[in-house]
Amino acid sequence: PGSINRTGFTPQRKKHAARITRLAKDGSITPGTIEHLLENMVEDVHRQNVKLMKDLHASNKRETQQQNHAQEVENQHRKELMKVESSASRNQEEIRETMSKEITVLQNQLVELDQVREREKQMKEELVTLKDE
Repeated sequence: PGSINRTGFTPQRKKHAARITRLAKDGSITPGTIEHLLENMVEDVHRQNVKLMKDLHASNKRETQQQNHAQEVENQHRKELMKVESSASRNQEEIRETMSKEITVLQNQLVELDQVREREKQMKEELVTLKDE
């Protein structure tokens, strides 16, 4: 009923036009008949308009729902990304702190090793001195 052919008439309107033409050829057409046919055409057009408005409303509702869903998905992804970035930042800070502590421990061990070597050197010198005496 809503499609339009090459003449610009919907199939329903074309049917009414054919009926008017047939009645006119029979000679049985009267003003009342024309009025009745026009009322039918107006009702058909009104029904088509109501259906089109319902379809348009349903289409708009679906589009709005799809947009809302897409926005929700985008917001969820944004939240997840922020969580990951925050976690990565915390992990990076923890790694920095751990490495800093490990570096400090290694530096202290180097100082101790140097002290042990120095003490070992002193003991060797003392040993040599004691042997000489």
